Amino acid sequence: MADSKVSALTPATTLNLTDSFLLVQGGSSLQVTAEVLALKMPSRIIINEASETITTGAIATNKLASKIAIADPSAAYSLAAGTHGMEKQIVCNAASGSVPNAVITVTSGSGVSTITFDAVGDSVFLKNIDGLWYVLGQNGVVIA
Repeated sequence: MADSKVSALTPATTLNLTDSFLLVQGGSSLQVTAEVLALKMPSRIIINEASETITTGAIATNKLASKIAIADPSAAYSLAAGTHGMEKQIVCNAASGSVPNAVITVTSGSGVSTITFDAVGDSVFLKNIDGLWYVLGQNGVVIA
């Protein structure tokens, strides 16, 4: 393996926070983990990431964008605690006239414990700073 070209190595199809990369810094060869590298990025790098559409349940913290469809009056939504640097965009893209709203319960929010959507186009943008979700922007939602 020591004589292999980088281009001849098996390509990785997933990336874990504990995976290591070679780093040449000041003439020294060092290793850096994916987690440290991600935390040092000035903003999140997204390459061809698909959004998710949620009708009930947990909203993914590992996807930048989620769409909520307000369709079930008994639907319960939640946003789990995240990690520093995560960003989350949530938008309502469909709503039933007979269902009044969708309420997301936010775990580890700073100044936010619920986010209520009641119309198509409602949206919220959150950023996780030191383990807490902060609302950086919103349109039409009720933050409580």
